[in-house]
Amino acid sequence: MTETGKHKPERMCLSCGAVKDKSELIRIMRDENGYRFDLTMKSGGRGAYVCRNASCVDKLFRKKLLSKSFRKNLPEETYRKLREEFDHLYG
Repeated sequence: MTETGKHKPERMCLSCGAVKDKSELIRIMRDENGYRFDLTMKSGGRGAYVCRNASCVDKLFRKKLLSKSFRKNLPEETYRKLREEFDHLYG
C-alpha cells in the first residue's frame, strides 16, 4: 500500500522472477491479432511481464520464455517479430 492507501499492482518478471511495480516492467500481450508489446499496459488479453533491462529481455528471447507463460509453443517467427519490435520501441 502507498501513503494514500491505494494498492500498487505488482507483477513478476518472466526472466528473473523479481516482483516489481507493474509500471517498472514491459508487458507483452496476446490478443486476436497475435503477440505484441502493450505500451498502454491496459489492453485486454493475456499478458506477460519482463524487466526493462537488457539481460532480462535477452533471456526472455534466448530461452523462449513466452511459450511457457502463454502455455503455447510460439513459432520462431513470433519471437523474431517481437525482438524487432522491442529493438524499435526500446532500443
